Amino acid sequence: MKNTARVFGTFLVTAIIFVQAINECTIDDYKTSKKNYKMNCRNLNLTEVPRFYPKLDRPIHEKVCMLDLSLNSFSLLKNGTFLHMINLRISTIRELNLSYSNIRYISTEAFQGLKNLQYLNLSGNSLSYPNGFGKGVFKFLNKLRLLNIKDNKFVTYDGFGREMEYLQNLKGFYAELCLNCTFGKEFEKLKNLKKMSLSGSSTGACNASKLHNYTFEGLTRLKVLWLSSCNITTIEPDAFKPMNKSLTHLDLSYNENLRFLGMNKGLHGLRFSPTLSILNINRIHNMYQQCVKLKVSHLQNLITLRNLTKLFMDLNNIETIAKKVFYPASIFPSSLRVLAIAGNRISFDNHISFIHTATSITCLDISRQHLSYDPFIGKNSEMQVLDKKSGIADDICFTKLKSVQPYPHDKSCSINLPPNLRRLNWKKSFLNFYFDVDIFICGAKKLQFLDLSFNLFTEWRSSIKGLENLKQLDLSKNDCGEISPNFFDHFTDLQKLNLEGNRLGISLGQPLSNRTNRIFKSLKQLSYLDLSHNRIDCFADPDIFKELTNIQHLYLHSNRLSDWNFDLPESQFLRLIDLSQNKLSHFSKQMKNQLNKVCEEGTCNITMVLLNNSFECDCENLPFFYWMLSTKVHIKIDTCLLNSEKKNISTTTDLQSLVDTLTRDICNDKTWITWTVGTVCVVFGGLSSIITALVVYRYRWKLRYIYYRRNRRFKHEGFERLFENDAFVSYAKSNASFIKRYMVPSLEEERGLRLWVADRNSMPGTSIAENISRKAVLLMDKAYLNDSWCNYEMNMAHVESTETKRKMIIIVLMEDIPSNKLPICIMRFLQSERSLEYPKNDQDFDTFWTDLTEQIMN
Repeated sequence: MKNTARVFGTFLVTAIIFVQAINECTIDDYKTSKKNYKMNCRNLNLTEVPRFYPKLDRPIHEKVCMLDLSLNSFSLLKNGTFLHMINLRISTIRELNLSYSNIRYISTEAFQGLKNLQYLNLSGNSLSYPNGFGKGVFKFLNKLRLLNIKDNKFVTYDGFGREMEYLQNLKGFYAELCLNCTFGKEFEKLKNLKKMSLSGSSTGACNASKLHNYTFEGLTRLKVLWLSSCNITTIEPDAFKPMNKSLTHLDLSYNENLRFLGMNKGLHGLRFSPTLSILNINRIHNMYQQCVKLKVSHLQNLITLRNLTKLFMDLNNIETIAKKVFYPASIFPSSLRVLAIAGNRISFDNHISFIHTATSITCLDISRQHLSYDPFIGKNSEMQVLDKKSGIADDICFTKLKSVQPYPHDKSCSINLPPNLRRLNWKKSFLNFYFDVDIFICGAKKLQFLDLSFNLFTEWRSSIKGLENLKQLDLSKNDCGEISPNFFDHFTDLQKLNLEGNRLGISLGQPLSNRTNRIFKSLKQLSYLDLSHNRIDCFADPDIFKELTNIQHLYLHSNRLSDWNFDLPESQFLRLIDLSQNKLSHFSKQMKNQLNKVCEEGTCNITMVLLNNSFECDCENLPFFYWMLSTKVHIKIDTCLLNSEKKNISTTTDLQSLVDTLTRDICNDKTWITWTVGTVCVVFGGLSSIITALVVYRYRWKLRYIYYRRNRRFKHEGFERLFENDAFVSYAKSNASFIKRYMVPSLEEERGLRLWVADRNSMPGTSIAENISRKAVLLMDKAYLNDSWCNYEMNMAHVESTETKRKMIIIVLMEDIPSNKLPICIMRFLQSERSLEYPKNDQDFDTFWTDLTEQIMN
């Protein structure tokens, strides 16, 4: 009973796992093939490889070619693990991914049934040798081409080569170089093993500081060897000797303590190698090391490599190059075609003046000088082992020269280049140079590609000679704001020109009186022109593109164009005009006519991109919308503004709906009546408002007085001649304490007058015009003149005085105010009204209060 229960429990757990796999595994596209698929069971927390899978509902000739079981928790792969699978034909599996699944042991017959497997990924597990593999574990994988065991726990490969003897079709082996690991004689039996990666792919991996003479003893047929990021500091002289006649590609990059001397010592075993063609020694110096100088002694063994074609020496902090490296002749092998010394710190005075002596170079990368970051970090090209290429992309080849002195052998040359150079990458090198005199470049007859982007060539005021055969020129992101009309005169074979990200709108928008027209007049072969992101508002010369007779792609996007004010190129090859992200609001009839003309003269295969503009959905654009519905030109447009709201017109249906709306409701012929009546009403209303406003403003104080006077007379009808107060006191807030301490005691308590003081007598809702007082006393100082309420009280008192024909205003000058500081209206007040000066001496105070009392009572 116990055994039965145990079996049943095991069956139940297994069934649950299988049902879970069915529910969560998915069938995805496999790479780019439309008939091959991937069974994706990734990261499902599986503890056993499932036997049940979702059914592939496809024709019989379509199949699952990859099984992804990565990121699970298998621990153990049992015998027959991949046999008897439901809904999955194991014979069709070409790729099996078991990476990072906590696998510790693989049984001898675990891979049985995988007879057509070509790629096995066991990376990121806990495998070691011999404890992690059953004997003969690879005997069922005789078609395997790639084996990846990186990031496991190998401490030796002794004997592992004998296990791999079954893999006679193996071409690529990816592992990690452990301390004192060796690849002995047993690896010689792997006759097809051509590529091996021992680079560090994880933290702490590939920590082998020394390569011994016996490390690669059995790799006599190896062609490609990656040893990057292995912390290698020492390579014994004959470590690579077993591969002297087979190795074609060696990568020693990112071993920052190896240095040039260590590299030179390590290449001793490859001296005079007839096969090594690619050598990668990027960053073999520490990124913080100073004063690195490349010497002839560093290259003694490298220069014997008679088949070397590509040499990458980037990111080594090289500051100087010994003169003898290039002068009187280059010491590099005559076979060298690609030289990359990008990302260093080379000063281009005499240190690289003689690079033209490397006459065999066709591709030169001297870019990114003095940059403090690594643009390649995190990139790994090694896993392209199944590709036909070697794993290093050919287009990596190419970057800094600065303005140098003329070369000794030819003083007419501004810059001298290797005579066979075809590609020069010179970007991101902090070049700050003004083209204010004509530049002559020697040795550039074969140069076809030149990249000078991301520098600071801010003024192009001269012409450049010697680049007549150039095909592609990149001058983007140079912050250029001035360009000479003849700058491109000698680029007669140019096909692709990138001027994106400058400030050429400044020059291209200048009046024609200051410039000659058609700046691109000599570029008859140009097929691609990028003028995007150049702050272009308009083109002063409407014929600027007229002579680009071979242009195919014209990019003017991300500028400030608000109107179409230029003519299309007279090119029958025109395919694309990109005007997106500008400020166009209306379509030009000129643009429509020119596009129609191009279509009439040739095959109409033109795309006009007008996305992200501010087109109006109005009657002015209606003819263009009609044209869009019938033209053969492919118009890409997204929205237009209808009553300040965006309306989608990206499809023909949406565009037709807009046309119907405009035709029926908005652009009807009777609308002129509404517009006419509306215009007359607006004009009449506007004039009336202006006249009324002028009258009100002219008599504003009198109108206020009349309003308040009516209220006052209603309240005090029959008592107009009676005064409630002897004087109304108008003052700035800063004089409130003066009134309380001096004025009220002197006039009310001592002389019996009755004053109206705002801080004491005012009631909410009352105004100055409602106070019935015999006189108005204005305490005038600088604060009074700057107080808007005091200004109001003064004007109301003036109107009261005028309307009642009473001399009721008394001005008290509280301080000396220069006449040039007084407003004109106050000067008039002082001339027409009574005024007193507040005394400065104490003995005059009594006289002042007596005079003020007499003035109030008269």
